[in-house]
Order: sequence, then C-alpha cells, then structure tokens
Amino acid sequence: MALLSNLHWFRVPEFSSADDQRRARIIFYFSVVIILASVIPGIHNYIRKSYATAIVLFSFPLFISFAVFFLYLKRLALAAHALSYGLLVFAFLLVVTGEGIYDISVLTYPACLIVGGLILSNRAFFVYLLVALFSVWGFWMLEINGYLLTKFANKVTITSLIDVWIILIVVGLAIRFYIRDIDRAFSRLREQEEQLRESESRFRMLFERSPDVIMLVDSDHRILLMNRGDTNSITGSLLTDWVHPDHREALIRQLSSGRAVSLEAQSIRNQWYRLRLQPMGSPSESILIIATDISETRRLLAEREQLETQFRQAQKLESLGQLAGGISHDFNNLLSVIITHADGLDRFRDQPEKLKTKTEAILKAADRGAALVRQILTFARKSDLKLTDTNLNSLVLEIVHLLEETFPKTIAIRIAEDPTLPILKTDSNQIHQVLMNLCVNARDAMSGSGTLSIETRHVQATPPGGTLTSCALLTISDTGSGMPAEVRQRIFEPFFTTKARDKGTGLGLAVVYGIVKAHQGWIEVDSAEGHGTTFRIFLPAPTGQQGSEGVREAGRQTSDDWKGKRILLAEADSDLRIVQEGALSEKGARVVTTGNGQDALTLYSTSREPIDLVMTNYNLPGLSGLELIRQIRLLNPDQTILLSTGTTDNEVYVQVADNHIPVLLKPFSPLKLITTIDGLFQAPSSDSPAS
Repeated sequence: MALLSNLHWFRVPEFSSADDQRRARIIFYFSVVIILASVIPGIHNYIRKSYATAIVLFSFPLFISFAVFFLYLKRLALAAHALSYGLLVFAFLLVVTGEGIYDISVLTYPACLIVGGLILSNRAFFVYLLVALFSVWGFWMLEINGYLLTKFANKVTITSLIDVWIILIVVGLAIRFYIRDIDRAFSRLREQEEQLRESESRFRMLFERSPDVIMLVDSDHRILLMNRGDTNSITGSLLTDWVHPDHREALIRQLSSGRAVSLEAQSIRNQWYRLRLQPMGSPSESILIIATDISETRRLLAEREQLETQFRQAQKLESLGQLAGGISHDFNNLLSVIITHADGLDRFRDQPEKLKTKTEAILKAADRGAALVRQILTFARKSDLKLTDTNLNSLVLEIVHLLEETFPKTIAIRIAEDPTLPILKTDSNQIHQVLMNLCVNARDAMSGSGTLSIETRHVQATPPGGTLTSCALLTISDTGSGMPAEVRQRIFEPFFTTKARDKGTGLGLAVVYGIVKAHQGWIEVDSAEGHGTTFRIFLPAPTGQQGSEGVREAGRQTSDDWKGKRILLAEADSDLRIVQEGALSEKGARVVTTGNGQDALTLYSTSREPIDLVMTNYNLPGLSGLELIRQIRLLNPDQTILLSTGTTDNEVYVQVADNHIPVLLKPFSPLKLITTIDGLFQAPSSDSPAS
C-alpha cells in the first residue's frame, strides 16, 4: 500500500504553459527510458566482464536522475540541461571506451542532438551543438596523439573529424529547423484550439444564458437539445407534449411544412411564447426553434386594451355629465307637458276633439322621452368593436335629435345628408360616441352661440400612405374660436386639454382618434384662431353597397284580426301586462298571462292547445326571460317567440342574436306591438304549428 501511495511521484509534474508541459513530458519519458536502457546493458557487460563499459552504464542512470530531480523541483531549464548534457557525456564515454571516431557509438551524437533539439531553447541548443562538436574534437585529439589506442587509430585523419563535424552540423541544424516548424505548427494548433474553446465557451454561454428558449427537434418532433430546465428529462420527449392542446395541431402543421415560420402558442403551464421555426435542411432533418416568452407582453397589451376601454367609457360619462343639465331640463319640460295635459282630461270628456288633442300631446311627449332615454343609453353603453351594417345618415339624425334637446337654443344645427351614401361596416355605438364628442367640443368652442354643421358625402379619397379608395366623409364644422397651430398639433394626445380642470379630462379627441383608426379610417383637421374648426372623418366604404335610401323598410300592413290565435304573455309589471293583454285581445287573440317565468313554463308545458306565440319580458322573477326561452325551445324548437326588454346591455343582444330571437325594445306603442307580432305571424316559420 505504501508503494501504491507513492506512485504519484511517477507522474509528470504540471506546468502552466502548454510548451513547458510538452518539454516536461519529453524530459520525463526520455529519462525513464534511458535509465531502463542503461541498466540492462550494464548488467550484460558486467556478466561479460567488460567492467569499464558496465561502470559507465551503471553510473549514467545516476546522472540522468538529476534531470528528473530538477523536473520535480519545477526547474525545467536545469532538467533539460541535465538530460541533454548527461546524454552527451554518455555518448563521449561510449566512444572513448569503444573504438574511437570510427566506432558505431558516434551515432549516439545525432540522437543527443535530437533530444536537445526537443527540449532546449534556440540559444541553449546552439551552445549544446558546439559542445558536441568540441567533444568530438576531444576524442579525435586523444586518438591522434596516441592517448586513445584503437585498432583504427592509424586511419584517423583530419578528414575524419571534418566528416563527423559536417554530419553533426547538418543533422543538428536540420533537427533544429524541423523542431522549430513543429513548434510553430503546434503553436498554431494550440491557438486554433484556444480560439475553438473560446468560441465554444461563448456559444455555450449565449446558449445557456439566452432569455429565449432554444431547442433542436428532429423530424418526429422529439427534442434533441434544449437550453432550459432539466435537459435529461426533456431531451427525447415530444415537443407537442409541452404545448397546450389547443395549439398542438397548428404547431404540428407548421413543423411539417418545412418552411421558416413564426407563430404564437401556449404551453401546458399557460405561458405564451412566440415560436420561430428554422429548418436546418430538408423537412426530414432537424428544426431549430427559438421560443420567446411573450406572456408579459400579452398581459400588458390586455391591460392597455382594458385601459383604452376605460378611457372611452370615462369620456362617455364625462360627455354625459356635461349634457346632464340640458337633459334634466328637457325631461322636466316633457313631464310638465304630460302632467298638464293629463290633469285636464276629466274636464274634456264631453269634448272629443280637445280630448284627442291632449291625448296626442301626452303620447308625443312620451315618445320624445323614450327616444331621448334610448339614445342616451345607447351612447353610454360600454361595448367592444362590433361591426354591423350602419346607415351613417340615420346615426347623424339620431345624434342631432339628441343635441336639439340638450344644446342651447342659441346654437343652430344644420345637416346635409348625401342620399347615395353607402352602407358602412362600423360599430354604431362608437360612431355615436365620435359624433357626440366632436359636437360637444364644437358647442364648448362656440361659447353658447354659433352654428354647428354636420355633413355626409360619398367621396373618393386617398389615405396617408395608401391608394385611392371609396369613403364616407363625415364633416363637422363649427363657428367657434378655433385653435392655434401649436394646439392643433397636440389635440389627439391623451389628457391634453385647453379646458379648465373641472371642464374636461383631455380624453375626448384621443378617443375619437382611436375609434376612427380602429375602423381603418383617418381624420383631417382645419382650424385657425377666430375662424372655427372643421373635422373631416373618412371611413372606408364597402364596394357594391346600396345607398341609404335602399335600406328603408316599407310599412307593414297588419292583418284584420288574430281570431283563434293563442298567446302566452309573461310580463313582470302588472300595469304593463294589463295594457298589453288588452291590445292583444282587441285583435281577437286568446291571451294567457303571468308575471312569473317559472309559472309561464308550467303553463306552456301543460297547455292542451297549441300556443301560437310566447311573448316574454327579459326580467322575470322565478325564471329569467332568456332561460324561459331556452326551456321552451327544448320542448318545441319551432316555437314562435318575442322578447321585450328595456335594457341596452350588449351581452343580452349577443345571446338573443345567437338564439335567433326577435326583440321589441321598450317603450313601445300598442301599434308597434301589434305590427311586430303581425309580422311574426306572417313570417314563413309560423306555418309550422306550435304544440
């Protein structure tokens, strides 16, 4: 065990330089080989009683061991000299104890030069070569002067020495130049290896520390290499196993396409990544995938969209707040009209003409109030962008009716409609908001009096950076104070406003700009101080659409009576239920009424006679109107149904549209009720009897 513990002494010492380590190995291995090669011949010569040679061979390992000793002391130069000169002394002794200059031992000198060329520096080697030449001259002198008696002594001449010198000089220089070229080649290889290691280190650092997930997959979509996570458990697994099931099919399709593509996908841990796929050859070979985590980006975008929606809603509320005074004033006027005329109805029971006049005035005031409420709710409703067929002229008329009720009477409103204006694909609620924002701003700019002009036209226009296209042009002009150039350049910036702090938030025109851009449109502004302001809004118009006149519906003729028709009426408000029942009964229908949704379902399911129409309110106790409709549709998918509601909630209309349910918006007149139901009875679907 002690011997095994000391085996570390037989290892080559470590040096910092690669050249020094190479020289140390040569010294170490040559020393070990020479020591072993000297001991065995020494024993052989001792047995043959050639004691002089045996002494030389036995003493040589002792001399060479100094090289190993210096090597372990990290004295590389001394170790190299000890080995080189030890070999030279050994060669000299072999020649002297042999047959002189003509002895075969002379060939050990080139071997000495080879070893010296490998381990000595340039200067040390040339000194070493001179010493070798001098030692050859030494034993030549001994032979010439008779001090060294050999059988070839009489043949030794000056040419013998010169021949050996020439051989040694040629061999020495050739070896040195060859060793120099080898050193240079090794140096270049070491430099290339070092550069390769540095390049590999940089690549590995970039690969392992990259913020993106980098992977290599084969043609079977198995992961070959990956820079994240537990690579041992991930390598060899299917890439699709780490992708959310909803996105696997699209990813497999792109992986199999053999094209460089980019797509977004969700992982099984609900993180979102943008995947860039780069085939490394043909589709059957590996594919490089770089996955960038975009979860935070998507979250920020969602927050931004939410904030934009909140900004728009806040601006709507701001505009409504500014209109509140005018709205309350107008409602008070309408209520005054209704109360005044209703109070005098008893006095004119015997005067039919005056009674009719008062009744018509009450109805007219109620219609005006209902229209005003409907427009305000439509304007204030919070909604996403939902594109539908939109008659821009009708939107303008609706907003003008609202403005006429709320703006000061000192502001004149003029409109000019283009009857050939095509039907647009817009979100009518948001276009309502654009009109309201611009008109309110115009009112504020006119300081209580002036002219507001609204015009629609069908034009051909060129958007910024685009080509000539068909557009609907909405122009809103005022005769207000106008804007200087520095203000005009900033009017669409969020929160930029020239109004007092309690008069505006600076969101109005920013919202207008966002809505128009969302509709693929653009805005132009003309304004100068003291000369009013004109906004021109260009909205792309679909080709092949008919003008606004083409969408007006003709009035529907009602049938004479509904004798034999059975109607189930579900209305929570008892007063309204009595009124509606009376209107339906006057047409000859048999009406079954209830104020509870669950009771309505029971009446329908237990009815022994077919029910031709189910009319239900949206808000019902027991069972909501939509749930009642769903339950009835389960019993009879072909049942004719009418939903009445006063809400403007988008979600309600989405559910209604999905279930193909006709809607009657409150408030409505008896004539509107009769006309709507008569249209349902005359529709082709009513041919199928209800059960």
